[in-house]
Amino acid sequence: MRHRTALVAALTLLAGCTPTATAPTPSTPPSATPVVTASAEPTASTSPSSATPTPSPSPTPTSSATPTQTPAAQKLLLTSEGIDVHVFEKAAQKTLEPQLIAVLGKPDRTNEFAFCEGVAGEKGQVPWWRVLTWKNFRVTFSTNESFKQTAPKTLINWSVQTDAPTSPKLTLPSGVAWRPTMTQLVKQNPGAKEEMSGFTRLTTKSGYTYYADENGDLTNTIGAGWLPLCD
Repeated sequence: MRHRTALVAALTLLAGCTPTATAPTPSTPPSATPVVTASAEPTASTSPSSATPTPSPSPTPTSSATPTQTPAAQKLLLTSEGIDVHVFEKAAQKTLEPQLIAVLGKPDRTNEFAFCEGVAGEKGQVPWWRVLTWKNFRVTFSTNESFKQTAPKTLINWSVQTDAPTSPKLTLPSGVAWRPTMTQLVKQNPGAKEEMSGFTRLTTKSGYTYYADENGDLTNTIGAGWLPLCD
């Protein structure tokens, strides 16, 4: 920020007193005369010089403030290994969750529950899940070896429902399709299609899992990570 200082000096002293009068009375006018002359002279010279620097500094902060807002528009890269640089089963929920919120805002829903409770082994011996949902985008964190709800959790999967509008802040690597058909996927990944109860599932060689309705060909969900099903 450049600061300019305009210095205006008014040095107008009139020594125009002819020695015609010797009485003490003329001592009053000399003090009045410089006041009138000095105040009139600076007024004229101050206006142009002080007005010139005023417009130039004001646009400078306006243009410099714009780039500081640009980094706020971030995007998330959804990979077969995790989200951006955050890897499945290693990325801590307490680290990743605030970063997701910084980009996408507060989740529409947050749920915590025991996964497949009553199915996998002894009572309580099931992982605890924390699921964050932003419209059609879901991220899941899970406890690892501990089965306590309060235990630390790590990222285990993400999924996007592709038959609904998707946020432009969610991106895929180049060459990965959001919504291919099962026919296309089977040609590229022979033998990878799984017929499930009510839907079909296919995991590509690159590690992405696609879902489609049982009798449908167009996929409706893409995801990656550990995507288990309760039997």
